[in-house]
Amino acid sequence: MRQIVVGTFDQQDAARAAIAALANDRFDPRRVHAIETRVPEFDDEPASPPPIVDDSMVDHLRNFFAGLLGIGHDVTLYAAAMRRGGAVVRVDVDDQPQAVRAELAFVKAGAIDITRRPN
Repeated sequence: MRQIVVGTFDQQDAARAAIAALANDRFDPRRVHAIETRVPEFDDEPASPPPIVDDSMVDHLRNFFAGLLGIGHDVTLYAAAMRRGGAVVRVDVDDQPQAVRAELAFVKAGAIDITRRPN
């Protein structure tokens, strides 16, 4: 039975590590989807603060989860993670063993529990 596994990360590098772990575990890359905030990189300036997540990002998150969580699902907690410069990764799996492997990859890469974080 098809399932979807979602990992939320405070840092984009952790999300990329999860995606790499999924690839190493032979997950089909066409079934792995990510939303990251885009932070411009400047060679001469210190790291900039995380970007503000605007209404377009919230709409993008709603679309990202529409098939999974329902059209009217509240994406506030995911948007808060994005506001802090994080990322959300979704992987479509065929069965429970794959779901467990995906969850393990997310945990090892540093996935967070968004319900325990402040907005």
